[in-house]
Amino acid sequence: MLDGDGVITHKFFEPNLAMRVGSARLLRAALDEPLGFRSPSADGEAADTEVSGFLADPQRTLLGEVTAEVWLDADELAPGITHDLVVTFRVPDGLHLYADPAPAGSVAAGVELNNPSSNLIAGPVATPPTTPLVVAGTGEVLNVYDGDVTLAIPLTFNGTGTVRDEGGRFVEISGTVRWQACDDQACGLPATQPFRLLVAAGINPVPDIGSRGGGPGTKPMNGTAHFKRMIARRT
Repeated sequence: MLDGDGVITHKFFEPNLAMRVGSARLLRAALDEPLGFRSPSADGEAADTEVSGFLADPQRTLLGEVTAEVWLDADELAPGITHDLVVTFRVPDGLHLYADPAPAGSVAAGVELNNPSSNLIAGPVATPPTTPLVVAGTGEVLNVYDGDVTLAIPLTFNGTGTVRDEGGRFVEISGTVRWQACDDQACGLPATQPFRLLVAAGINPVPDIGSRGGGPGTKPMNGTAHFKRMIARRT
């Protein structure tokens, strides 16, 4: 990504040529916004271009309630375009969540997908910086998240395994989030919550050159005319 002076400000690398960074990631980079940024609409609510999954039942503690929300940073998944599945934990003051690796017998804040390799290519989970917590009496140092916590998994749809109904074609994203909230004296019980999103399957443009034809979810492009012009320029 270049700024107005042509200076490179951000670089994006994908594992193969069939994958491209999504618009939401580019927008966050251009605006220097943190992960989990949600574009406000005119009425102050979250933009319609984001698909929310669930607001988990709160985990109740003596100091407050922890909730978790899962959402996608786009309103559709087109083949080859990488978007982020975002999990935001709302954590009251005085509580913290464990980062991975958590102490023995405790649960770190995290998210897992169900069968992510079937039609979704999942990248490594992006996590925020942690804060060191020194345990009184033992001196053990633990890595924890203070305040609200946002995790994200880069997802790329490969164009297969869609769910169909009268409303069109959809990509199912499902999994489980987990967390355990603690204060300086004690921890609440570990919490887990399943989630399921149905996201519209986007269109994958296919050049209509020769006998190659498109399938479901494809949109033909007039590639023949451009191909002929390319040949003419080379002869």
